Amino acid sequence: MQSQPSVGDIAPSPTEDPPGAGERSPASDDDRPGSVTEAVDRLRIEVGRFSTDPYLLTVTSAGRPHCGTVAVAWDGLGDELVVAPLPSSWAGSDTAGHREVSLLWPPADPGGYSLIVDGTATTSMGDDDTTLLAVAPTKAVLHRRGPAPTDASSACGSDCIPILTR
Repeated sequence: MQSQPSVGDIAPSPTEDPPGAGERSPASDDDRPGSVTEAVDRLRIEVGRFSTDPYLLTVTSAGRPHCGTVAVAWDGLGDELVVAPLPSSWAGSDTAGHREVSLLWPPADPGGYSLIVDGTATTSMGDDDTTLLAVAPTKAVLHRRGPAPTDASSACGSDCIPILTR
């Protein structure tokens, strides 16, 4: 099996096949024991490859999209991404029941892959009694503009590499 693509190793040409394009994503093989765990492990690696903070995309209580830069970290050995401090805009989203969020890491270079992680957010208390936003990933892809490779395992129509699907 080939090693997983590194954001810095991905060629900027949107017409080239991305690294791992013909490989099966661990999350696409749901009958294999541990496939979700392996996909989360791969997601941990991909998150670690981005040197910038992601954007948190939410929906306000008025139903409008909202975007802001946040700092995230994994919750130790768990499978949630923790946003701290809690964004001030979250209270209205949570109250309105808009708990589905996305985290977007933009590409490091023009033509590179973005990492998009969709998830369900809940609030929790940190060790120092601060309120945190915990995001349980439900889907993650490396995405870049351009046509999908002919052997792509993604149905999005762009050049995507699925990382996690729950």
